This record gives sequence, C-alpha cells and structure tokens, in this order.
Amino acid sequence: MPDRGAYADRATEGNGNTNTNNSKSLLASIIRWLQIKKYQYEVTFSLYMLTSTEKIIFNVIILAILSLLIAAAIFYLPNHIVIVSNRLWYYVHGEFLYANNGGNASAAAVAGDVKEEIRRLVTDAVTSGKGAQSTAESVARSIGEL
Repeated sequence: MPDRGAYADRATEGNGNTNTNNSKSLLASIIRWLQIKKYQYEVTFSLYMLTSTEKIIFNVIILAILSLLIAAAIFYLPNHIVIVSNRLWYYVHGEFLYANNGGNASAAAVAGDVKEEIRRLVTDAVTSGKGAQSTAESVARSIGEL
C-alpha cells in the first residue's frame, strides 16, 4: 500500500498549489471517462470496424431516430396517458370520468355545449362592439359555469 505522505508530496510539487492539480486531475478524469464511454459505444455497436464516413452515417441515423422518439414522447405521450387513464377509470368504475349531469352526458355533448356557448358569446361580442378583454371575461365566466 503506498504511503499517503509520499502521495501528498507529489501532489504539491511544482508551484505548491493543490487546487490546480486537482482541477487538472478532475478534467483528466472526465476526459478519460468520456473516452471510455466512446470506446464502449463503438465496441457495443461494432463501429470500430467501420470507416469514418460509415460511422457518421450510422450516428446520424441513430440521432434522427432518437430525436423522433423524444419528440413523439414529448408531444403525444401526455395525451396518450390521459386517454389510457380515462379508459382505466371507465373499466374500474363503469362510467366516464368527464361525464356530468348524473353520468348521462357524453364528452361530445359537453364539448358541443361549450363550443356553442363560446360561439354565441363571441358573436354577441362582435355584434355589440365589445372589446377583447370583456369577451374573454365572459367566455371564462361561461366556461366556469359549465
């Protein structure tokens, strides 16, 4: 086992400042870790036997697929989770989660009522010359009542 005193002496050699040596050591360890990860990636996917052009093409294809998967997860996954949770609610409780009026109204009927109410309010606001602020307030009040 190496002597800790000898290691401390070597760490402070040179300018006597251990902070610069530690920062160099940290930077060197990060660079070494990245090199190991790159090596593992190339060995796992057998990229070490490809030319540099083939590696670029392969990496671009992988990057495009991953970016499309991430975009799909960001844009479509939340809506899909809502749909699945509503179906799960229906399977467990036997009624729709978003139904009101004693459970007899469907989502389409509720959405149709909201749409008609908003259309009526906006039409009234346009014909009466109301401002956008008062129209927005009346729409918000009506939606709150529904």
